[in-house]
Amino acid sequence: MAQVRRTNIKNLSDKEIAFYDGQTPMRESYNDWLARQPEEVQIRHLGDYQKVELFRSGNLTVDQFTNPEGNSLGIRELRALTSGYDLPGDTKKFAAAKQKLDAMQLWATNPDDIINNKELKKTLLDYYLLQAGELDGTLSITNYRGALLGTKKSMKQRVLTSPPNDDQLKFNPVTGRYEDIRLYQPNPAVLSNNLRLVDESSKLLDRDKQFIREFVDSLDQKMSVNERAVVTDNLRIIFGRYRDNKEAWGNFKAVVQSQIKFDVMNVSDYIETQLRRDQDVLKRLLQDNYVDPILGPVQLDELHDNFIKNISAKNSWEDFVAPKIANELRNVFDYKIPLLIKQRVSDGELQQFYLRFAHRLSLADSPDRDQFVVGIVS
Repeated sequence: MAQVRRTNIKNLSDKEIAFYDGQTPMRESYNDWLARQPEEVQIRHLGDYQKVELFRSGNLTVDQFTNPEGNSLGIRELRALTSGYDLPGDTKKFAAAKQKLDAMQLWATNPDDIINNKELKKTLLDYYLLQAGELDGTLSITNYRGALLGTKKSMKQRVLTSPPNDDQLKFNPVTGRYEDIRLYQPNPAVLSNNLRLVDESSKLLDRDKQFIREFVDSLDQKMSVNERAVVTDNLRIIFGRYRDNKEAWGNFKAVVQSQIKFDVMNVSDYIETQLRRDQDVLKRLLQDNYVDPILGPVQLDELHDNFIKNISAKNSWEDFVAPKIANELRNVFDYKIPLLIKQRVSDGELQQFYLRFAHRLSLADSPDRDQFVVGIVS
């Protein structure tokens, strides 16, 4: 056997011999050897795919996969050892936004510094946009339901992590779309009201009022109407406070941020008051411009006179028209359903699906696609 082995390896190089007998070259470390092995071998040595990904990325050497006692480290501990490895997208986005924020030079000590300096005005505009967008600042929670900041933050988390259910969708006859009631819709009235407060302020100078109006107008198409209302209130109060007590701003960013949380709550409270008022159905029916989501423009007299007729029409549609539409939809879409899925549902379940499909189509001429899908599959 020894003679055969010597004959086989006689003409091999040192590197070939290492592969031949399974021994690593004397100068090759375990880390280098493992790095050139196929993925299957690396998994056997390291334990799982996540650890292999960390190892193959080059962020960690193999000796870092254990602690000084020789025990294996978990994937979270290993990722903590890397610098910026596999950071979630939101974390990277926030870090970049924070870097932008720190680089902004908002050195203003009074309103006139901003009014008379175009560069400072541009920086202030970028600051508000950053707070409303990438930085996820207090301004960014304006459009989420709730009068208190804690409530609004919780609502934002729920909106971003779970789709609305049927009870949280409300049809808007003006836009022809279903809207998520967990979010405030654009409310021009609140912006108009805050601009009115600017014009009526006894503390602000004329140049202050002009600046605020022009500044807020420059944010059009860059942030929502409700967020612009917050910015309006923010500038009105900050400028007005300075004109009243002449106390110079030591840190303008801190001045803005400490005030803006109250401005967000004030705007939210204004919108909530409007929503509570509009939820009184009888008061809404008495309005001349009331539009019912299903029946269109109606008044109490019309509802009274056509009550039985409307119910009969609704029942007739559900009994005769909806099944016909469902059958037409089935003829169009049935062959597109994957066979594996089709085998798992009965014919009756498929028919119910298409009936729900037909009912959803009847609720709006142009429904939101995402909300539409959520409605028919739930």
